[in-house]
Amino acid sequence: MQRSQAVVQAYAIVDSMRANAAEAKKGAYNMAAPRCANGVIPKPDSTATLAVADQAAWMQGLAASLGARDSTCGQVTCDSAGLCTVSVRWDDTRGGTAGGESNADKLTYTLQVRL
Repeated sequence: MQRSQAVVQAYAIVDSMRANAAEAKKGAYNMAAPRCANGVIPKPDSTATLAVADQAAWMQGLAASLGARDSTCGQVTCDSAGLCTVSVRWDDTRGGTAGGESNADKLTYTLQVRL
């Protein structure tokens, strides 16, 4: 179930980037490091760019579907040609992978697309 949610969330941000492809190709959605859904995710104000609003909505979606914790993270990187990589990481402890908060419990789904 969590893997399915990770796939859905990866495609959600890709759909947002496709709707704003010119800005995505300029790097507006790029994240230098993964962002984690480990607390209150601030809602952007009315002056925020579409990319900032999309990222905030994505992080809220990650938190809602995979849990608001340090181990629920997402990252986006796109190059100027529109080749984008989206990664979603979550803790699969409930799936019984390794039985605790170890790195073996952290799973990552990575999607690469061209806008």
